[in-house]
Amino acid sequence: PGRSAGYLPHRFQLATTIGILVAQLINYAVQDWDEGWRLSLGLGAVPACILTLGSIILPDSPNSLIERGKNEQGRKVLARIRGTQQVDAEYEDICEAAASATKVTHAQAWRNLFRRHYRPSLVLATWIPTFQQWTGMNAVGGGGAAGA
Repeated sequence: PGRSAGYLPHRFQLATTIGILVAQLINYAVQDWDEGWRLSLGLGAVPACILTLGSIILPDSPNSLIERGKNEQGRKVLARIRGTQQVDAEYEDICEAAASATKVTHAQAWRNLFRRHYRPSLVLATWIPTFQQWTGMNAVGGGGAAGA
C-alpha cells in the first residue's frame, strides 16, 4: 500500500540489524563451548528454512497471474490482498500494464536498462554490493574474524 511504502525499506533494514545483533549474541554465548561453532553455524539455517517455507506458502502476485493469462485468479488474489471486492480500477491498471509489458521484447528491455536515464541506478545497484564483497564487510560484520 502507498501509505507504508516508505516504511517497508526501514523495516527490512531493522530486521537485518536485529538479525545481526542476535547472531552476535549467540556467537558470544557459545564462544567457549567446544562445539559452539556448530550451533552458531547451524542456527543460520533457521531463517533460511523460514524463508523457504514462506516462499512455498506465499501466493503468486496478481501481476504475475495476470501476465500469465490467469486473469480471474489474479483478480481474486488482488481482492484478498486489498480486503475488498472493489478492485476494478487497480485490476484494470494491472491488465493494461501486463498488456504493455508483453509488447516489449527482451532485447528492448535490455536496451532500456542501459539507457542514460537508468545509468546512475544501475551503477549503484551493481557497485555497492560488489565493493561490499571486495572489502570483506560481510565477513567482518558477521563475525568472520572473531576467531582470529
